[in-house]
Amino acid sequence: MSDVNDALETQLEPMMVEAKNHLRQGDVDQSIYVLEQVLARRPLHREALYFLAVCLRRQSKHDEAFNVLKRLLSGQPENGRAYQEYAHNYAALKNKTNAVRSFAKAVSLNPSLIASWKFLHSHYQQVDDRKKADEAARHMQHLSQLPPELVSVSSLLHDEKIHLAEQLCRQFLKKHAHHPEAMRLLAEIGTRLQILDDAEFLLGKCLEFYPDFHHARSDYVQVLHRRQKFERALEQAKKLYAIDPLNPVFELGLASSLQAVGDFQQALRIYDEILRKDQSNHSVYSACGHALKTIGRTDEAISSYQYAYKVAPSYGDAYWSLANLKTYHFSEQEIDSMRAQQALNSTSFEDTTHLCFALGKALEDRNEYRQSFEFYDRGNRLKREASKYSSE
Repeated sequence: MSDVNDALETQLEPMMVEAKNHLRQGDVDQSIYVLEQVLARRPLHREALYFLAVCLRRQSKHDEAFNVLKRLLSGQPENGRAYQEYAHNYAALKNKTNAVRSFAKAVSLNPSLIASWKFLHSHYQQVDDRKKADEAARHMQHLSQLPPELVSVSSLLHDEKIHLAEQLCRQFLKKHAHHPEAMRLLAEIGTRLQILDDAEFLLGKCLEFYPDFHHARSDYVQVLHRRQKFERALEQAKKLYAIDPLNPVFELGLASSLQAVGDFQQALRIYDEILRKDQSNHSVYSACGHALKTIGRTDEAISSYQYAYKVAPSYGDAYWSLANLKTYHFSEQEIDSMRAQQALNSTSFEDTTHLCFALGKALEDRNEYRQSFEFYDRGNRLKREASKYSSE
């Protein structure tokens, strides 16, 4: 089956090139004609759906564009460019609230989308949200300073086109050996492909050449952590924290590393400090809950997990962490909330998976075995789809 799909993809590739060329030349009708031919042969072709939505927006057919984007997201729910395209349609319709929400969703999934950052920067300046405006400006500056090839690599990575991203990144490094961001991106590709020893080597070399490249060092902490080299991860995390103790990313990296080596009290102190400054950080409430659970402060852990889902109602990890306590019994209200959140198109793939597993446990505890199995089954299907595992 994989060979058949690869052969079809090869056949459709020239048609996609033709469709893009027509669009680039302003011949939207002809581009639509070719894209519809592609979709007749492969109804969920991601690139064809994306460019068809772009064409429909160019023709001001916004409702049709929305329908096409829904089809795209049904097959790839974390496609950042799809949300950016949603946002462009909302902006054209003068629906600024939904445009801002969709642009923000787009960059949360794919931080390489400079058009989204530009819109958000302008909006945050208008509403005098300096913190978010500064963040958008930093991303714009970073992307504008990168070679276009590396912006493409980053975007491909976030669109889950990992092998294509790897090819482009390696080609760039052949011409620009030891380019810091290219080395970091290739290491990130290795991490995503679970080739962690290569990722560790690349990041180590990158930091030998560029010891002040903090993004690479932050990635290095994560890779060392995943390779269970916790003492070395802590050593690197301390270096970052010493540089900027007010940086929440560095704070969180240090807390996680302290937790990994068993220093839970210090980790909890840092988590509390982060939450004192930003009470909307749901992932920190969750991390705090994990630490509290490990040292036996179960009631406090439960409260922390509950704060996490109150801050972010679709945050599946909070519910799954509660289910994973084994002794926790969900309330009727929590079950209703989980049902509602897992049914939303806006809930991320990972969150939906966690919500399904948590619902399976919640309903199993209530002896509602048929529905429990349905949610376990859906969660497993989603997990299998995400892992791209094939027994063949």
